[in-house]
Amino acid sequence: MGNDSDANKEKEKDSKGKRKVTIATKDSYTRVTTISNTTDKPNTQTKPTMEDIPQSPIQNPQVHNIHTTVDNKIVDGKYVRTETQVEEARKEDMKQHVEAIKQ
Repeated sequence: MGNDSDANKEKEKDSKGKRKVTIATKDSYTRVTTISNTTDKPNTQTKPTMEDIPQSPIQNPQVHNIHTTVDNKIVDGKYVRTETQVEEARKEDMKQHVEAIKQ
């Protein structure tokens, strides 16, 4: 048991003048794009007008979602097709290191 207490004293001696530093970063990004087309005839354009190309400025996100919704309405006798795209990206990082205390 004497060896354990000696080892602890040695660690305390070495750890004096040092501190543990933790750096936590959280990045998040959300982009909402809405495109509306108005025509006189229904089903004029049936293919999507938006591209599903991710444009997140976060490098290597842990979460990256793209959700597109389409809404068709008749407004004042015209057919309105509205596409809404929501893109979300998130990344969290935590780094720890020990450094000397600056005096």
